[in-house]
Amino acid sequence: MSKGPAGNSSPVARARSRSSRVAPNLGANDWVLVLARQPDGKLLAGGRSGSLGTHNFALARFLPNGALDTSFGTAGKVTTDFAGRDDSIEALAILPDGRILAAGPSGTGPIGGPFKMALARYTKQGKPDPTFGVAGKTLLSFGQSSAATALLPGGKFLVGGGIAVSGGAANMDFAVLRFTANGKLDPAFGTAGRVTTDFAHKFDGVDDLRILANAKIVVSGQIDESHPGAGDGAFGLARYTPNGQIDSTFGAAGKVRTRFPGSVGSSVEAMEIQADGRIVVVGPVFPAFPAIGVSFGVARYLNSPAGQAAPALEKNFRQIRIER
Repeated sequence: MSKGPAGNSSPVARARSRSSRVAPNLGANDWVLVLARQPDGKLLAGGRSGSLGTHNFALARFLPNGALDTSFGTAGKVTTDFAGRDDSIEALAILPDGRILAAGPSGTGPIGGPFKMALARYTKQGKPDPTFGVAGKTLLSFGQSSAATALLPGGKFLVGGGIAVSGGAANMDFAVLRFTANGKLDPAFGTAGRVTTDFAHKFDGVDDLRILANAKIVVSGQIDESHPGAGDGAFGLARYTPNGQIDSTFGAAGKVRTRFPGSVGSSVEAMEIQADGRIVVVGPVFPAFPAIGVSFGVARYLNSPAGQAAPALEKNFRQIRIER
């Protein structure tokens, strides 16, 4: 998911050329998972490339007219392997100097997991940044997913995702981590550089992350899922102080849970912060199993210490379901 103003890069729906489509071949099984737009109008597409079970981080850059930018990487493309297993870029951020930060999961075992959090940083020419991690890469010894990034003043940055806890992959908590500019965990944030949040001892994961005007951090994602892919989860939000502590003035002990009436579950896909500070979250709503006839779901939350959803649809709105 590419981020809006609070997430450091402009949102892009798709890259288009004069023929209205572009389909670059990175030489394997290629998936685009996230897009970001540079200030000069060039487009970055991140995802994965390779064979099942051995995908690599993949990044391509396009000119404003949709043509591959051959000055980037090798003929417009760059791939990065971490441990010989499945790696995918799921979040991108463009630094003020043009360098590119990519984050996502890296597989450490058979197809389907387990995974660790992986980060890579590239120069604006698409080469590994030697000042970041080891040879431009950082692979953490923990984590299950990393799906959101946000830049901070001074070069530090945040990554949001999920961390598996005791009980296996079906028991995962929200996770927010802060890194120094060189790709090391920042010990001044949370506990040893990270903060985790559990909702109900089930499968919870951050899908979007924003930094508010007061420097607090708000994250959204799917929570309460009985196991990955079950579809019985809910919208979840949490807010943290700038130094990585749960903000107890938000919702109930720093957390908000939203379920849509008449549905069996829902999943968060994106979040935006309005100019007045209200939080808008969107994602699919599942009326039944299997997930056939999925609805659009939208929820908006007040910018108030309680952090609760607006009380009435006619005054603001609490939840909207758009049927197909």
